[in-house]
Amino acid sequence: MGALSCLTAGWWGKFCDRHGRVKVLSVTLFGALLSDFVFILVAMASERLPGGYRFLTVAPVVDGILGGIATGSAATHAYLSDTTTSLNRSRIFSLMLGLLFGGMAVGPIIGGQLITSTGNLLSVFYISFVVHLVYLFITLFIIPESLKKEAMESNRKQSNPDTSDAPSTQHTWKHMTTTQRTRRVLSGVFFFLAPLSVFLPRKTGNSQQKNWNLTFLAIAYGIITLLIASLDLYDSM
Repeated sequence: MGALSCLTAGWWGKFCDRHGRVKVLSVTLFGALLSDFVFILVAMASERLPGGYRFLTVAPVVDGILGGIATGSAATHAYLSDTTTSLNRSRIFSLMLGLLFGGMAVGPIIGGQLITSTGNLLSVFYISFVVHLVYLFITLFIIPESLKKEAMESNRKQSNPDTSDAPSTQHTWKHMTTTQRTRRVLSGVFFFLAPLSVFLPRKTGNSQQKNWNLTFLAIAYGIITLLIASLDLYDSM
């Protein structure tokens, strides 16, 4: 899921700016709900499913394609940015992170007590499924959209500029070199990777030198994430 989320989160982020925060939040919540459902299904009837326990891999693949935690977090941050002002934004973000880490600390304790009292390991996943289902219902039917229609329309126009004065695709294709045609085809196939180009070095102003700040930042963050994952793996061995 992590690798797929890394590849698709940028595209979902652009979709979030063009079509609203609530839609993207609903999509990511559906992925989380599907993960809970697949886990319960495999635990109860793995012998009836294709691949047996390997059917578990379906959930993270679908969840990753739908953006996963990364996209959900980005959409949540965007929603909070839309609904707060410069006076209270830092306080709201701090409160959200405090609640997040508080839940991460208290959740295992509640889960452990729940399993002990019920004697059923799946009881935690039943609760998780119900919570995600209620959250999805609230997101779809109660929470209002934070991004104004005018802003969404403006973002869509910026993403799809007017091409009425541009030469036809057929005419342009005829005058392209083989390399240019290959790039055009690859850009169409891997369109979801386009937002990641923000991390590529770019020229700033009239300077001939490229700005590598975002590139180095992305590399550093990737290395830190790998180190954290390695430490978690080492602790579990």
